[in-house]
Amino acid sequence: MEIRHLETFRVVAEIGHFTRAAAALGYVQSTVTTHIQALEKELEVRLFDRLGKGVRLTEAGNRLLIYAQKILTLTEEMRGAIHSDAAISGTLTISAPETLCIYRLPALLREFRAQYPHAKVIFRPCRVADLRREVNDGVLDAALLLEESIQNSGMVVEPLLLESLVIIASAEHRLRDKAVVCPTDLAESPFS
Repeated sequence: MEIRHLETFRVVAEIGHFTRAAAALGYVQSTVTTHIQALEKELEVRLFDRLGKGVRLTEAGNRLLIYAQKILTLTEEMRGAIHSDAAISGTLTISAPETLCIYRLPALLREFRAQYPHAKVIFRPCRVADLRREVNDGVLDAALLLEESIQNSGMVVEPLLLESLVIIASAEHRLRDKAVVCPTDLAESPFS
């Protein structure tokens, strides 16, 4: 099994399209197809379901992705350790909900890049519902969430800041004169 085949597999899984993955990797589409076919032949399983113009991971593909992420992360760490001159390097794989990606993540990534210029950051899109599981499974190194405090002995949870939520309603709304609106106040209100 070749590391470059696993890297190709990971990129196809993230992008969901062979041609776009080829462009991201700097390959021609036939090279991506060859890499995936080699993995499927070696493992004797189908890794992707072909869906019109895109692809989706099979159950076996989902299982392989967890291990591929771990192998690729360890490979990067190994390379960093061998070539290290005391500078922090390696790969950090993170994910966050879209709202954080737009408003909070750019500044955090700039700060991280300034402090650790030899480190590689991989941003993986992930459904919010899957973030905790993927951190626990080792697919992600870190996830940024907009949630109440999480208690989990298997993770390090660090609150970064408190986010304010603002409710905007018409001047005729029944809650217009309340100084503070609680979630229970909104139970009877339709959202649109």
